[in-house]
Amino acid sequence: MTTDKISSLFKKSGTAVAVSGNRPLLLDKPDSVWLVLDGPIDVSSVPLNEGVIAGTRNHLFSLAGGSLLFGMDLEDSDIGLLATGMVGSELIQLGFDRLLKDADKDANISGMVIQKLDNWIDNLSSALTNVAPPQRYEPLEADTELELLPYGIVRPRYGVVWACHLSGHSHFVDKTIVKIDASDGFSPLSSATWMKAEVASHLQIKDTGYILGDNAIRESLQRFHQLALDCLHMNARSRAEGDQRRLRERSESDRRLVEDTLSQLALAIQPEATAHAFGDTLWLEKEDALLA
Repeated sequence: MTTDKISSLFKKSGTAVAVSGNRPLLLDKPDSVWLVLDGPIDVSSVPLNEGVIAGTRNHLFSLAGGSLLFGMDLEDSDIGLLATGMVGSELIQLGFDRLLKDADKDANISGMVIQKLDNWIDNLSSALTNVAPPQRYEPLEADTELELLPYGIVRPRYGVVWACHLSGHSHFVDKTIVKIDASDGFSPLSSATWMKAEVASHLQIKDTGYILGDNAIRESLQRFHQLALDCLHMNARSRAEGDQRRLRERSESDRRLVEDTLSQLALAIQPEATAHAFGDTLWLEKEDALLA
């Protein structure tokens, strides 16, 4: 089986890495790829401070045995991806160049690498936005070109395709500040992600096999990883702002509750105090009359 060929390659030339909840693996090596030998493996985003984990994990997705994980450049990033598993979970690390070299020599291995890379892109893409994909869009198909009007939306119906701007520019998913243009080369899109043109744009569409065969996969994948990290950073900031807003709302709600409670207590006490005061006044008036 082709999967056995890939497993044999990793076992023969790779390095075993044990992972668990207490032994996480930061995917910070862009020249490495990991095969999930025994899974499942959970992938989470984590805040970083000078390359060191500096906060709590946010679970993104899980990968079954036989899946591939791809490293990324986290040198100047304040967020990264972390792989964890159960006791006994195991990864095998292999150089990305070695995997590409064997894929170039063996069409069967190449086909499985394409499938596993698409699976990685699809899973990671699904974690980049909480907004449902638009239902009105221009479907993308490999080996085509597309003229897109301003505000036009494109995404594949299924699978993964790579889009390159020959002219114009777009923004990625719901992140209007994340721009994609010709300088970004080919960017992958899954059924969970989309691009929205900001001006009239001309797109060229290819599949992962083309990107792999064109020897552009490392650069293209690294650009996608940077795009993903930017989106995850914005998502984390949005969650933090949401947490702060909810904390303020809860504090304000607690303050109003205390004020309402004190007001009700004051109303309950006030009639009795008034009655005592009124009675004291009558008694003083009667006492004055007798003395007179």
